[in-house]
Amino acid sequence: PRLAVEIPQIEMERTPGYQRQLLHVAARLLKPGGRLVYSTCTINPEENECNVAWALEHLPLTLIPALPRVGGPGRSGCKLSDDKCAMVQRFEPGSEIDTNGFFVAAFQKHASSS
Repeated sequence: PRLAVEIPQIEMERTPGYQRQLLHVAARLLKPGGRLVYSTCTINPEENECNVAWALEHLPLTLIPALPRVGGPGRSGCKLSDDKCAMVQRFEPGSEIDTNGFFVAAFQKHASSS
């Protein structure tokens, strides 16, 4: 696969921050006990696993398994344990199912949050 769009480096560096803003707003709008699916169309760990770790640290969210399981586990690093990496799904070009790159994580808002 080839990159469909050329993106300037500065935009690549800004994108994880934009997505954190979206996660923050989505978590605020989510009712207690509600579920949030976070999905990106990139293989960049900063936008994927690192933003999952950020959300777990800063937002009233718990990571839950992203089901059904189709993709591979998340990449290690970004402060995610192996158990948490197994709960997310990563799809990479050249993998067994050979898709464009994307990522899926699922969260549930803490029941006592507003």
